[in-house]
Amino acid sequence: MEGKIQEFYRLASLSSPDWVVCAGDFGVWPDPARMDRAARKHAGRDFSRMYVGVDPIGAAFQTLIISGVHDDNDWLKDRHDSGNAEILANVHCLAQGYKTEIGWEKPLRVTGLGKAYSDATYNGKFNFRSNRHYTRSEVDRACASGPTELLVVYEHLDAPGVRNIIFATRPKLILNVAHPSRKRISEVQGTTVIQLERHETRPVEWDEEARKFNV
Repeated sequence: MEGKIQEFYRLASLSSPDWVVCAGDFGVWPDPARMDRAARKHAGRDFSRMYVGVDPIGAAFQTLIISGVHDDNDWLKDRHDSGNAEILANVHCLAQGYKTEIGWEKPLRVTGLGKAYSDATYNGKFNFRSNRHYTRSEVDRACASGPTELLVVYEHLDAPGVRNIIFATRPKLILNVAHPSRKRISEVQGTTVIQLERHETRPVEWDEEARKFNV
């Protein structure tokens, strides 16, 4: 999505969803001056305008996101550390390797792993770019989180640790970002995979009674 939030909600409104789930790069930049090079080139400034109240949220849809590479991950970490996962009205950020529930009568369990893979960060060698990368401890946390219905992953599904999470959590659906340099994947370990291109939306129905997705 990369910050085109108003357009994103306009497309999402075509299917009138109960929840919107974003697999990263929502465009979380409260301060546009902190944007990285790619965000400055491609992303809009919808988030900062909403954050300061210039623009409305755009739609009344409850939204769950995970961290992308082109989000302000230092700010997101500070929000999580302060116990505030709601980053805008009705927009919630699922912290690395954690599980949450969305829905009402029979909630849907969602586990998330955002950010990209880096060999150095994964092996405990941190540097100034490590805020963009997931860690081994976050993978372990996700594996230990228990069964889930929806697994949301930013990095490609062959990245270290991701298959471990899939095996451990046994999701019924995987939501993933489509990576141009990687072959498209439609199924992993018997689980359906939805890989989304930039700005793409896909309506999915959750059958609460059958406890399954209609894709």
